Amino acid sequence: MTSVQAYNITIGEQSAVYEYNPHRDIDLATGWNDSYTGSAIYVYGGLGTGTPYRATQYSGANAILTFQGTAVYMCFTPGSNVEWSFSLNPTAAYRQLDGSADPTCSQWGGTTLVVADSLTYNSYTATLTVNSIPPGGQFAFFGSVVSVSIGPVGTKANPPLTIDDHASTWTYTPVNEWDQETDTGAVDGEYSQTCYYNGQNIASASYTATNTSALYVVGMLRADIAFYTVQLNGEPPLKYNAFNFWTTNQQVLFFAGGLDPTQEYTVQLQNYDTDYTTPPIPANCLRIDAIYLINGSPPPGYVSPPCPLACLMLITCDLQYFLHFVAASLFQYFRAHFSKQRLLTPND
Repeated sequence: MTSVQAYNITIGEQSAVYEYNPHRDIDLATGWNDSYTGSAIYVYGGLGTGTPYRATQYSGANAILTFQGTAVYMCFTPGSNVEWSFSLNPTAAYRQLDGSADPTCSQWGGTTLVVADSLTYNSYTATLTVNSIPPGGQFAFFGSVVSVSIGPVGTKANPPLTIDDHASTWTYTPVNEWDQETDTGAVDGEYSQTCYYNGQNIASASYTATNTSALYVVGMLRADIAFYTVQLNGEPPLKYNAFNFWTTNQQVLFFAGGLDPTQEYTVQLQNYDTDYTTPPIPANCLRIDAIYLINGSPPPGYVSPPCPLACLMLITCDLQYFLHFVAASLFQYFRAHFSKQRLLTPND
């Protein structure tokens, strides 16, 4: 069992944090295809009606979600005689539930839910694989709920703080390559976008969060957004594919938990992927809508753990360096002072 307090983030199937293989949005027979329960006719770049889901008729297709946390719930509907499998890396136990009887899955209308909710807090890769589909069959994936950490057990999650894209605390560069667009589906009726794709002068949106235990960024997806990159505090970049035939709002572009509220975290989203020195599609755009910040209040009486050995060693090293610096400075001072006095003393 985990010793951290979980916070659930819901991630619909249209989110770019999923990796879909062999293709994210293409014909059903050759990969995954984004669909809606109420839209029988596909409209390129249009708005769907009903519940979105990602379907496939391709045997061997999979959906992959990488996360750091303590639980994952994945909701789907396998057609008749469809064989599927689920795995976690590192390996961990999971179970299958009736999706229609669980609110996690019933919100979308899925029939099957796989649950891994007794995980040790760690980084995991969850893979849902369609092993075999009979002719005319179909597999539909709806989305997931991920439990991230907001602190020790008993921590109370405060209501998320919503920072809209046009808040002054966002930084956009190059500033002249970003503009604001109006959309009723956006958090505040507007979103910021760039279609500037240049590896020599990368268009980016950055936000520095403080007093935050978890966060997630949402944006708008359309058929003119494909690859983008995210960095958190300069860590190795994460690359995402957000290509989507339908237009959809407030989709999770990035999420993170287990953050130290006493530290600062800078999230930077870049409209660039080093694997593509030129735009992978005619117009590769990035659209930012908002960032949600979750602050956790520790339980009463909680005391931060003592400084670990590595921390003590660092303090000791810093103290030794400081004392060495002081000693060296005093030596130089007295040396210069007495040398000056000696020069001023008359000869015998």
